[in-house]
Amino acid sequence: MQLSKFISQIIQDSVLWIKTQNKIVVLFTLLIYIYLIGIRIYNIFNYPFVEEDEGTYMLQAWSIKETDKIAYYTYWYDHSPMGWMVIAFFSIFLGGITGLGNPINTGRVIILIMHIISLIVIHRSVLNLTDGNKIAGLSALLFFGATNIGLFYQRRILLDNILIFFLALSFYILTLKKQKLEWAAVAGFLFGIGVLSKESGIFFLPAFVIYFLLRLKGRFRILYFFIFNSIVGSLLFLYLMLAVLKNRIVTK
Repeated sequence: MQLSKFISQIIQDSVLWIKTQNKIVVLFTLLIYIYLIGIRIYNIFNYPFVEEDEGTYMLQAWSIKETDKIAYYTYWYDHSPMGWMVIAFFSIFLGGITGLGNPINTGRVIILIMHIISLIVIHRSVLNLTDGNKIAGLSALLFFGATNIGLFYQRRILLDNILIFFLALSFYILTLKKQKLEWAAVAGFLFGIGVLSKESGIFFLPAFVIYFLLRLKGRFRILYFFIFNSIVGSLLFLYLMLAVLKNRIVTK
């Protein structure tokens, strides 16, 4: 329920921004969006070359969806399975793992969808942080969407791209002007899913916590801190419990 409210909030903010801005600014921003999305779509199935990890993650996602197992071979805890669980979920809306001809095509389109959503929420986050500064918002769009390294790596089916998607969504919630305690739960949930997708995301936690501790005040800050970190901790604990239940914490 809260996630649906969150999606509705993003749409409402975007529509409100379009209505309150000069038509020239709106048109220019839309052209930048079209450009950034266009350079991602162009030749997406052929560039860059298919990397080994892409095939591995798509095969893991296939295993989740078709065999109800978290790996197509013995799971050895190289990464949390959340990343390919997310891929398997998104593939439902594209006709399955091979819905677009082959798994790599399907996976890259899933990453493309995540990238487009990330563009929107990063743009909105920067506007929220800078009180609607148009130059800052457009600069963030271009820095995130038009770099050479991004064109190479952000097309690929990599867990890092899934992590960025969830962190961007989580941080957007923290930048909303009207904060609610339920937003803390949603932000914590999205952050936790991001970290479970790629474990290195945990290093962003101090920055997130420091940000909302500086921004919020009084008892609300304490409750927000407790709810956010409790949700994140609970989700990360699930990964530990997976190993405990399978008796794999200590090997003989």
